[in-house]
Amino acid sequence: MFFNRKENDITPKAIPAKVSSFLTRASRFEGNITTEDSIEINGDFIGNIESEKEVIVGEFGSVIGNIKAERVATEGKISGKIICNTFKGDKKSFTKDNIEAISITIMGKFDGIIKCDELFVQEDGLVKKIVQAKNVEVSGQIEGDIACETLSTTMHAKIKGRLFVNKLLNNGGTIDGNIGKYQDILNPKEQKQEITTLEKELVES
Repeated sequence: MFFNRKENDITPKAIPAKVSSFLTRASRFEGNITTEDSIEINGDFIGNIESEKEVIVGEFGSVIGNIKAERVATEGKISGKIICNTFKGDKKSFTKDNIEAISITIMGKFDGIIKCDELFVQEDGLVKKIVQAKNVEVSGQIEGDIACETLSTTMHAKIKGRLFVNKLLNNGGTIDGNIGKYQDILNPKEQKQEITTLEKELVES
């Protein structure tokens, strides 16, 4: 297994795990993991993870690769595509690339594309690039395009970008951008050029 590995230890093999597993701090693993149980990452992991339960990335954990699980919770760094039912990024977390989930809570930083039913951006949270959701509640910051049925903000919210919403409930937040009718901005056939242009603008800004 991959318990108690020494620093800089690399095992380039796929591991089919049937019990709870974890990667300790200052450890390193390269390969893929498939498990029926939960897994906790506190070291450096390079590869894909698939769990039928929960993937936890600790404060000192780092994952470069895709994750598919029932739940994903992170205090560390993740760079890759995430598919899950519920995602929670803590205050110290940084997540990059794509998240597709039913419910997403961001208390740290996210840079990429979000697709979900419910998005909650907490007071210290920062989301950049593109959000496609049914309902979005913002107490923190979003920079980029937002497409949702209902957008709710608190007095601490700061939003900069284009909004495509059917219902806006602004409770004192700051909104800087144009507002249009809700649409699917992730549809590759109709919105490919628009999203490419937006990503270029965000990179250059």
